[in-house]
Amino acid sequence: MASIADYWRALKGANKIKKEIKQMEEKKSGIRTSEFWLSVAGILGTAVAAFGGFIPAALAAKIAGGLTVAYTVARAVVKITPSTKDDAFVEAVAAKLGGLIKPEIKP
Repeated sequence: MASIADYWRALKGANKIKKEIKQMEEKKSGIRTSEFWLSVAGILGTAVAAFGGFIPAALAAKIAGGLTVAYTVARAVVKITPSTKDDAFVEAVAAKLGGLIKPEIKP
């Protein structure tokens, strides 16, 4: 038989898990992603190479445009793709807590 202390620990654990799940569901803003900074580094590197005379300016413009398109597509995919690995995590935690919390899985 579970004691009040057990229920209290389970409730505290459930609240912590819900908070972590909420953070997992939130999408990062564009400037906080590695894709953004890799794109910026690629564009700056291309600009330095073009100004240094290592590559033609027309090629540098194509590379910068390609990097911009790649970044835009990557962000769009992240924004529209639902995450299913979070759902499995929530179900596993709910099973371990013995039904004290019910997973709220969005369709």
